[in-house]
Amino acid sequence: MRKQNVILTAWLSAPPLAVVLLCYWIFVSLQTGPKMSEPGVGAGHGHTGGANAIGELLSARRAKAKVSLVIEDRTGSANPEKPLLLGLEGNDWTGEPMVFAGDGRWTWDGQAGMLKQGFELFWRDQGGTEHRDPEGRRHLTISSGEQVVTLTTLDP
Repeated sequence: MRKQNVILTAWLSAPPLAVVLLCYWIFVSLQTGPKMSEPGVGAGHGHTGGANAIGELLSARRAKAKVSLVIEDRTGSANPEKPLLLGLEGNDWTGEPMVFAGDGRWTWDGQAGMLKQGFELFWRDQGGTEHRDPEGRRHLTISSGEQVVTLTTLDP
């Protein structure tokens, strides 16, 4: 057999062989499933074939953004000795004291990612009774900057 015949045979058999290899690769990939380690995000909950990748990337950037949460306390209950408390997922919703900014305003500075699951506002009186915000868990309406929240009542 001449060298020319061997090369021509290889050249002509390459496209069908490539199609067979691609089909085999697709079949094996479908059997093993996607190799994702992150939980699903968004409406598709991970069943979107990777379409959430851009959203996840932007979400990670937004999570590092600086946020200043300002609470206008119209209840008048909290004072510097017994401050308003901010419950976060990071502190197991037990509350961390906010900083008194004067004129009934309380502030908290942190990253937007710390507020991903929302935040709760409450105050403990001298007897240790928790008085909670009747609106329950609140969520950010911004991704960075300053958000002002008005607190009008606290329920025992």
